[in-house]
Amino acid sequence: MKKKHIILALKILFILSAFAFVFWKADTSKIFGYIKSTNPLYLVFAYVIMTCAQILSACRMRFYYSREGLELSRKFSIGLYLTCMLFNTVLPGGIGGDGYKIYTIGKFTKFPRLKAFRLAVSERASGLFALLLLTSIFYIYTDFKEIIPKQDSIIAFLAILLIPSYLISIRILLKEKLKTAFMASSFSFPIQLLNVLIVVVLLVDLGSDINNIQNIISYVVIFMASSVASILPISIGGAGLREITFYYGAQFIGLNAELGIAVALLFFIVNIMCSLNGLLFWHRLERIYNAKA
Repeated sequence: MKKKHIILALKILFILSAFAFVFWKADTSKIFGYIKSTNPLYLVFAYVIMTCAQILSACRMRFYYSREGLELSRKFSIGLYLTCMLFNTVLPGGIGGDGYKIYTIGKFTKFPRLKAFRLAVSERASGLFALLLLTSIFYIYTDFKEIIPKQDSIIAFLAILLIPSYLISIRILLKEKLKTAFMASSFSFPIQLLNVLIVVVLLVDLGSDINNIQNIISYVVIFMASSVASILPISIGGAGLREITFYYGAQFIGLNAELGIAVALLFFIVNIMCSLNGLLFWHRLERIYNAKA
């Protein structure tokens, strides 16, 4: 058995184990009760928002390559990004979405693959920076601070420290210009905020009281923490990791864990639905690139 098959098998085993654990610990009937009560219109709205986030992510990718002198068309960039998302979520394998992106751009443009790898890391770093900074800001308005006192100043300090740490790291390790980093952030922050909006839409759909802003923000922070956890390469599309994070995070501050798990599951479903858009481009990327549309 090849190494990539072993890795895929281990990821699937982790996902199954994570779901088994969550469903064993939580009230399964409540979780599926929430999911059954979902209004399809809200799911469509969440799907549209996620599609917008992915298009914006494709524009960020296109921006990074333009800074290196490679101009990719908007249609090709969107098609390639959605195809990579398809590889990451629906067709997980040894190459992965980033690997497919590096291979495809290198094949069509002869762009150096080592440089393409560096840009892929820069994209990830920019997204993680926006995610961590927004999480720190939202955290101040959650119920967590009631349980762990005297932490506002610590969170504020870490948030402030995050900015120079990120800029120094990308400048030294990735040799990225600071102007590029700042300009990329104009994509990364809206992308993360669109993901937050999806969570809010799902919470409202499942009956969460929109007037209780603190609870809504607390769920959002747990979601953002789960997004950080999903970076770990032990899952597929964050499946299992988000549900476990929601279970423990909601339990910790006395929120409805089943509601949080239902939101995580619905987010994953919407993510899969959005990933399927990659099927529209998968076998047409070369034609789209050559058309320069």
